[in-house]
Amino acid sequence: MTIPIAQVIEESDLPNRASAMEDEDRALSRAKVATMTLVVASSTFNAITADAMVSAMPQMTREFGSGVNAAFMAQMILVTPSLSIIVAAPLAGLLVHRFGFKTLMIASLLLYALTGGFGFVAPGSASLIASRVVLGFASGLLSALALSRAADFDLRSGARLLGFANAMAATTAIASFVLGGWLAREFGWRTASLTYLWTLVLVPVVLMSSSMGERKVPLDGAAPAVRFPWLATLPTYLLVLGIFMVVYGSSIEGPFVLSRLGMSDPAQVGVAISASAFLCAVTAFGYGWIARLLDDRLQFVLVFLAFAASTVITSLAASSAVAIVGLSITGVGSGILSPLLVSRLIRKVPPAHVATATGLFGSATFVSVFLTPVAYKLIVDVGGVHVYTGLAAFMGIALLATICMVMTGRLAR
Repeated sequence: MTIPIAQVIEESDLPNRASAMEDEDRALSRAKVATMTLVVASSTFNAITADAMVSAMPQMTREFGSGVNAAFMAQMILVTPSLSIIVAAPLAGLLVHRFGFKTLMIASLLLYALTGGFGFVAPGSASLIASRVVLGFASGLLSALALSRAADFDLRSGARLLGFANAMAATTAIASFVLGGWLAREFGWRTASLTYLWTLVLVPVVLMSSSMGERKVPLDGAAPAVRFPWLATLPTYLLVLGIFMVVYGSSIEGPFVLSRLGMSDPAQVGVAISASAFLCAVTAFGYGWIARLLDDRLQFVLVFLAFAASTVITSLAASSAVAIVGLSITGVGSGILSPLLVSRLIRKVPPAHVATATGLFGSATFVSVFLTPVAYKLIVDVGGVHVYTGLAAFMGIALLATICMVMTGRLAR
C-alpha cells in the first residue's frame, strides 16, 4: 500500500502547525492580558492629571499671592487640563479610526509624559498653564481609548474590569496625594509634576495589545451606518455634570477645609485626602460583586446615600478628624459611580461608537471638574453658606429624587 506524497507532506508538517498554533495562542493570551491592563489603567490618566498636585495647592497659593483670589488661581491651574480633556476626549472615536489604536495611544502617552513633567521646569504660571492644557488633551485621548477596550469583553467581565479600573484610579490617587505632598514638602511643589512620567511604562503594553488587532476602521467619507444614540445617553452625561462636583469636592475643596481646621502640612493633607481614594479603591475593587447583588437602580440609591452622608458630616465638622471622616465617605459612592455609568453607556451604544461614548463620558466629567471651583465660589458668594452646606442640600434633594424615581419605576434597571 502506497501513501500519497501530499499526505506524507501534510503529516510531516503537523509539528510545525502545532508550534505555530501554540505561538499564536501565546500571542493572543499576551494581547488579552495587555488589553485588560489598558482597561484597568484607563482611569489613572485623568486621576493623576487632576490629583498629582492637589496636596501642593497651599504652596501654589503662597507663590501666587494670598487671599481668596490666590486660592482660586491655584484651583484653576489644577483644573486647567479639564478644558482640553473636554475637547480631546470626544475626538478619540474619530481619531482612532483614522490613525489606529497603537499609533494614537503611543503618541498620546509620550505627549502626556512630556507635558506633565514640564511643570518641573516651567518658568512661570503662563507656561505652566499652557503645558497643562496640552497635558489634558493627551489625558483625554488616553482615557477614552483605553476605556473603550472594555467593550472587547463580555458584560460581566467588562463590569469587573471597569471596577478594577476605578480601583486603580483611586489607588493611583492615593499615591499621587501622598507622593505629591511629600515631594512638595521636601523639594517644593513643582516636583509633584514628576509623577506624570509613570505613563511611559505603558508603551510596551500598548505594543503587545496591538497584536490582538488594531481597532482601525478605514474612513471613506461616508456617514456611519448607525448614528450615535444621543437621546439614550444624554441623561447619563447630564448626571455626570452635576454629581461629579461632589466627587471632586474632597480633592478641590478638601485641602482648604482641613487647613481651616488646623491641618496645614501638605504631607498630612495628602494622607488625609487619600482616605477617600482608599475607600473608593476598596469599593470599586468589589464592584463586580456589587453589580451581581444590586441592579442599577439600587446602586444609584447607594451612591447618593453615601454622597449625602459625606456632605452633611463635612459641613458640620468642628475638627479635622470629623472632616476626614466626612470626606472619606465620598469614596464609597465614587467607587460605584464610574463603573456603573460607563457600563450603562457601553450597553446603550453600538460597538462602532464605544470610543465616542467613553470619550464623551470623560469630557462630561471634566466639564464638571472645570465648573466645580466656579460652582463652589457661587455657593459662598451668592448662597452665603459654606461650600459643603450647599452640597449637602443638593445631595439631599438628589437622594430623595432618586428614591422617588426607583419607587415609581421611572429609573431604568
